[in-house]
Amino acid sequence: MANIAFDIDGTITDYHGFVKSKVNEFTEKTGMSCSYFKDVYGGIVFHERGAENKFWEMYAEEYLNIPILPEARAAITALQKAHHRIYFISARTNTGWGRDYDTSFDISIRTLRWLADQGVFYDGMVCTLGACKVHWLELWNVDSMIEDWAFPTSSFPHCSMYQLDKAYNRNHNFGTRVRSLNEFCQRMLRQYP
Repeated sequence: MANIAFDIDGTITDYHGFVKSKVNEFTEKTGMSCSYFKDVYGGIVFHERGAENKFWEMYAEEYLNIPILPEARAAITALQKAHHRIYFISARTNTGWGRDYDTSFDISIRTLRWLADQGVFYDGMVCTLGACKVHWLELWNVDSMIEDWAFPTSSFPHCSMYQLDKAYNRNHNFGTRVRSLNEFCQRMLRQYP
């Protein structure tokens, strides 16, 4: 039995597909300019001050309710059937959703509800700043983690880091690259039979 962690945004959700689908609508509705670039982390470039906050004011609710990717659901289910523990370690924070000063907007509670609504079961979930992810890897004794923007785990060498291959992370070389969540799942099932 292994402890396996998943990032959320861009890994088990189609973050880039979502922002790409909203760029033109946002510009038409607000007159504020932004562009989608598949080679940029985050996928969207805002050309005017305040545009990013406005974008997420308009679209955070919709994004935070998009379904988990079918491939992610299949991988998580297969790993659970093989008796592995599943953890979610996300860099989601309360800021950056167009609600920087809204104390009622709790991303951890929102994410817990979203996972429940998706029918996804897990052994642990945390929303934390990216640099704090290693703390949770250690706390939960995570054996392997999949990310769309992997980070070094040299302070916790027990954990194998995997990076889901994306256009925007081609020159970002942390962890073992995998082409899909299915490939990651198959590796985990072979590594931890």
